[in-house]
Amino acid sequence: MKLPSLLLAALLVTTATSFAQERPSIVVAAEGVDWLPFEEAVEKAMQEGKKIMIDVYAPWCGYCRRMHVETYADDQVQDYLAEHFITTRVNGDSSDDSYHLHGRTLTGVELGYHLGARGFPTTVFLNDEAQYLAPLPGFVAGADLMTVLRYIATDAYETQNFETFMANQD
Repeated sequence: MKLPSLLLAALLVTTATSFAQERPSIVVAAEGVDWLPFEEAVEKAMQEGKKIMIDVYAPWCGYCRRMHVETYADDQVQDYLAEHFITTRVNGDSSDDSYHLHGRTLTGVELGYHLGARGFPTTVFLNDEAQYLAPLPGFVAGADLMTVLRYIATDAYETQNFETFMANQD
């Protein structure tokens, strides 16, 4: 009776290990997006007058991985981000990483919380002066992210709420 239990346990461990190895790591960002280090992104946004999009993620987060495999891999999303945003990533689960913003040094956990991330993934938008605009919590599909990107990039948020913007998109 012990032998079948041990074989079953060994099979489960082997299967789980090989499944885990097939999944892309969220530590490796989606190709096709120019993910800059945080401080460099802030500096470049100020120089170019572009808004900042921050991917606040955790290495263990399945939906973060899905955002990179599906949403950020979308050609339309990549093109729009390249034209209108400076992009960066923050490991919101890290107490080891240090980020500098407005004269403060923060860990990834602190910066993520400061930016409104209460879970993973959270997409955060800052203006070209690195001032907070809005968080977008959770997984967002490419088409839905495109709508939000347009809302932020066109400054529509200054004159109308998102529902009005959406109604005017038809």
